Amino acid sequence: MTKTVAVVYSGARVWGGIETYLADLFRYADPQTVRLLLVSMGEWDLNRAGIPAGAQRRLLARRARPRTVLDIRGILKKERVDLVVSQGAVANAYARVAALFAGVPSLVVTHSVIATDYPAVLKRVAFTVADRLLRPVTTRHVVVSRYLKDELIRSGVRADRITVVYNGVDIECGSGGPGSSSGLHVDGGARLPGGARALSVVSVGRLHAVKSFDVLIRAMKLLPDDIGLTIWGEGEERGGLEALIGSLGLDGRVRLPGRTESIPQALEDADVYVQSSRSEGFGLALVEAMLCGRPVVVAPCGSLPELVEDGRTGLVAAACTPDALAASIQRVLRDGELAARIACAGREVARARFTIERWIEGTTAAFLEACR
Repeated sequence: MTKTVAVVYSGARVWGGIETYLADLFRYADPQTVRLLLVSMGEWDLNRAGIPAGAQRRLLARRARPRTVLDIRGILKKERVDLVVSQGAVANAYARVAALFAGVPSLVVTHSVIATDYPAVLKRVAFTVADRLLRPVTTRHVVVSRYLKDELIRSGVRADRITVVYNGVDIECGSGGPGSSSGLHVDGGARLPGGARALSVVSVGRLHAVKSFDVLIRAMKLLPDDIGLTIWGEGEERGGLEALIGSLGLDGRVRLPGRTESIPQALEDADVYVQSSRSEGFGLALVEAMLCGRPVVVAPCGSLPELVEDGRTGLVAAACTPDALAASIQRVLRDGELAARIACAGREVARARFTIERWIEGTTAAFLEACR
């Protein structure tokens, strides 16, 4: 029998991992198994254009007000919902309370750690307290990495109530891989005086403190002038990062072009992809870079060492510091054989581990289990 699953979404000013996750969920879930209903707290890019045109949705007028709980409860009752799914601190709070009032099981999908997601102390404390208070009414937790499962267990959630389901990535980058026997691309990219091609470091993500783009920018100061950096994304850290770039004299070498609509396009001229995050729940852009055949360098934080095997499918820096990141980037860019080897291995492993089919199968199974 088909189960009706209401997905409560509280919105975001900048498109991120949650939005990509939900867009793919509505695109790929089998409607014969689960009937998905988006309950959006306000009008956002996700419900405007992020999910398929035929997807069922209910739009609530405002994001945060006491009445919102009753509005969601009314939808759950009217639609005879079997399960409420949410992700993100705001959506989790409203969805869990509404599910409790409606007598419907709730499932929380965890993509990140509250402590690192919210630099502002009052928000961090408020969301942490709300999460702890509402855990007893949460039927099941789905996390996108073992790292997040360990974090939940450390904070008091029972292991048998947590399911790990790695994200699936649907991306086709053509033949991908290094563009020459050296392992580095030979066409495109910026040009140095005299016509030589600048080597290109690329990173993708929200311009948020947790991504540690400031550390990556400082690493560029330690690298030769023939290496440039492009960081794709938008967020509240833009002003601070632009000021840092100027203060370090890196205006000609570090670019912040904004959000990219296409990861393969953003990686077209990349010689190495770098994820410098000090905490990362999964790292969708990282996996996309691996699937596009780019050698990757990651910080030794969060789930990143879980996704990248050091020396085989990428390089894991010794620390999340400018010196450590610069050393690993330099090693990849100056050792073409190493770059080619880890790029090839990374692509093959990513293709096997992070498929849409495995993700949908695991996610659907967790939804059905929570319904029971």
